[in-house]
Parts: sequence; C-alpha cells; structure tokens
Amino acid sequence: MTAIPARQYLALCVDRSMVHATAGDYPAAIDSFLWDVVRHPGTAWIAAHDLTVPLLLVDCGDLVLFRASLNSFTVTNSRRAHATSRTPIGA
Repeated sequence: MTAIPARQYLALCVDRSMVHATAGDYPAAIDSFLWDVVRHPGTAWIAAHDLTVPLLLVDCGDLVLFRASLNSFTVTNSRRAHATSRTPIGA
C-alpha cells in the first residue's frame, strides 16, 4: 500500500463528503468525512476531537461554508500507512 500525504488524503475525504452535502444529506456528509479521516495517521485526530462535529454542524446548509470547514483542519506530516481493516482512499 502506498501512503499518501495527509493534506492530499484530507482533500480526498473532503471530496467524498461533498458528494453527500451536494445532495443535501449533511448527516451522511459528516459521517463520510469522519469515517474517512480516522483511517490516516495524519488526519485521525480530526475524528477524535470533541468539537469536530459541532463545528461542521454550524455550516450545514451552505455548501461553500461547509467545504471551507472541512478543508480548515490541520494535518500532521506523517506518511506512514495506517493499519486498518479498510484500505485508505487513494491507496
């Protein structure tokens, strides 16, 4: 498995989440985002943080703001593969 940089992985997570948001399904958009980010060591902290969901809920209903919120998270520089039962996006 080829590990991808965390920032690139986050962009893939955002794109997958926005498919649901564009359809108006913000709960599925948030679920998709959290499900994906936890699978990379450079983004896993996002899903574990207590304020992630409340911060994303604030911008539900506005696609531009929602995408900006998803993209606003910082990442670590780790390129190590994250061992899970699911292959990370882009691997």
